[in-house]
Amino acid sequence: MKVDVSCTAPRQVINTATVTGGGDTATHTATDPTKIKNHGHDECCEHHDHS
Repeated sequence: MKVDVSCTAPRQVINTATVTGGGDTATHTATDPTKIKNHGHDECCEHHDHS
């Protein structure tokens, strides 16, 4: 999937899910690091201030 993100977006975000219940007394957590590739400040950068 391809989405548009801000030029100032961080290089990586981490999605986290935490679940409990279902008869299990422990809390379970999963993480999924996602790399962000921006477009390099080319002609598409028209929606924010570059200062």
